Amino acid sequence: MPNDGSLLALGKINKSELDKIALAEKVDPNTLAEFLTYLLKADADTKHQDNFLAKKILHPELKGSGNKSPLSGANDLEFKESFKNKKLIVDYSNLSTSDWMPDDFSYGRGPVKIGALRISEQKSLHELQFAEYSAAMVDPFWKDLKHANGSEPEPGALGANRAGRILSTPSFTLEDGWVHFLVKGKAKVYCSVGAHLMIAGPLHGNLVRTIDMNDWGWVSIDLSRYKNLPAHLEFSSDDINFALRFVLQGGQDKPLLPTPAREFVARTLFALDDPLFYQEIQKMILELASLVKQEKVVDNQKNASLASLGNLLIHCGLIKFDTRAKLPISQLLEKQNLLQAEVCWESQLGLALHEGTGIDEKVFVRGSHKSLGEPAPRSFLTALGGAKLPKDNLGSGRLQLADWITNIEADPFLPRVMVNRIWHHLLGRGIVASVDNFGLLGEKPTHPELLDFLAVQFVEDGWSVKKTIKKIMLSSVYQTSSPPSDIAKKIDPDNLFLSHANMKRLSGESIRDAMLFISGEMNETMFGPAVNVNLSEFQEGRGRPASGPLDGAGRRSIYLSVRRNFLSSFMLAFDSPIPFSTVGKRSISNVPSQALILMNDPFVHQQSEKWAKKIIAQTTEPRARLDTMFWQALNRLPSSAEVEECLGYLSASPTATTDSEKWASIAHSLWNVKEFVWIP
Repeated sequence: MPNDGSLLALGKINKSELDKIALAEKVDPNTLAEFLTYLLKADADTKHQDNFLAKKILHPELKGSGNKSPLSGANDLEFKESFKNKKLIVDYSNLSTSDWMPDDFSYGRGPVKIGALRISEQKSLHELQFAEYSAAMVDPFWKDLKHANGSEPEPGALGANRAGRILSTPSFTLEDGWVHFLVKGKAKVYCSVGAHLMIAGPLHGNLVRTIDMNDWGWVSIDLSRYKNLPAHLEFSSDDINFALRFVLQGGQDKPLLPTPAREFVARTLFALDDPLFYQEIQKMILELASLVKQEKVVDNQKNASLASLGNLLIHCGLIKFDTRAKLPISQLLEKQNLLQAEVCWESQLGLALHEGTGIDEKVFVRGSHKSLGEPAPRSFLTALGGAKLPKDNLGSGRLQLADWITNIEADPFLPRVMVNRIWHHLLGRGIVASVDNFGLLGEKPTHPELLDFLAVQFVEDGWSVKKTIKKIMLSSVYQTSSPPSDIAKKIDPDNLFLSHANMKRLSGESIRDAMLFISGEMNETMFGPAVNVNLSEFQEGRGRPASGPLDGAGRRSIYLSVRRNFLSSFMLAFDSPIPFSTVGKRSISNVPSQALILMNDPFVHQQSEKWAKKIIAQTTEPRARLDTMFWQALNRLPSSAEVEECLGYLSASPTATTDSEKWASIAHSLWNVKEFVWIP
């Protein structure tokens, strides 16, 4: 290209003259024409006044003049020096594999290195660009991920669209409480302190921060109230321009900002005289080509300026991709669209824990969290071998814990516990009665050989719960009747030898579901959001949710919501445990409140009326109605005495009582028969 200062005149030359110049300079005439058009447009457009190529080439009077004004940011040395009083938590330009912790593919397989080619999208226009910094960046391929309708949002201020888009930092201890990160784009940042999940309100509202940065900038968060506590940051974003470079802690003052790559390269080249200007650009293009090929690249201003220059040359049409290499943007987009067509973009939100950085907690001396002793290394239960994590393990240790638990060669503890719980649910009492305690304070097994046999069979069957249930239910011990013999009453009053079946009372959930099923009101739809519990006027308090329908929309009890302060009265009467911790064995009581709730609860009355209407619609014969109702509720036909008593009630009822009300009373009576809630 001629460098005689005459390019301004090129805007008026014809195509033949342009072709002569292209031939003399050995460049493509179409590329030269595109470049000339770009330069003239950039020179005329006030939005492109920072385009140093246009200024340098189109205005020869500025050549070599330089620019003595200070840079708007720090150079490499100053930038790193500003980190001196900070502690580095994570550097995404130089990252170890264990520190890369996204919860899905939204951030790709690792940080994007300087010089990597990426598809950029601006206002629906796509363009290839070189990454100007090594950073964690959102992969635009996954921008359309969304949760299916009905997925429950995360608690508090975190919102619904976070899972699958989270990038976590390694865990660290808050020293003075100030955390800083260099970021651009839009994102939500959650500061998880001590795994605390109360993230709304005046106490912990500052743990969630929304950021919106048009360009690179430092964001600082004051967590000084959580000083000395373990923490990590979680960044979630669906912004394709979001990127994160450094996370630091320490000191209230922010580190310096580096000089923007575009400004750095512009000022470096602008001060050069011809022909050094063109030679330097050519040199930088060759260096950029070398940079792209390197596996590991140093994140500094020189390499950033190479990538920035490459982006400018792509934008003005001087860098074109070889069609034989199948790299034009249109072909890349075509292949990307084919891949995106195979992705399931909508998914249900599942509750899960993200693998984090493992921390060895310190011993609380005399139980006080303010008096910390020596660290207690993560290990397995001492009673089961006490295996310890290898020193080079950097994860949470959950995978190793799962390996230890399922290592039946070391100790078949897990299959024993599992088959014992299955036995407990099927026969009413575990082989080890204390299903939650297999330790020294628990009860001894009544049949230790049987327990070991079932545990071995369970593992050999592929840890199949269904096969184990089938095996037990086909046994003679499961199929025995409940009435004990006289000798069994005398020799084995607690039925430890299982000479007869144990009487079992249905759980509150099973009783409610049975009523819905018998009355014909059960909604057997699978999955979906929970239904709010129906609350009485007496159930008041802070955080009271909206009361749900009396019948729970007919949904099975497993779909009723559970709130610790607003539990179902019906379930509580039948020993549904308070949801503060796991319960392997529910208490079984027989108290007046159970009879009272079966007599007076509005839900029971409602289902009695529904059942009566269904029976009346099926047949007009009273005896046939009774047979059907007894069979549905008790799995047997009524006795002669029961038939006589029921028919006597129907005939003796006041004439003002409707037929539907009479049969609703019969239905209500059957709910209250012991046979209905107890399994013989």
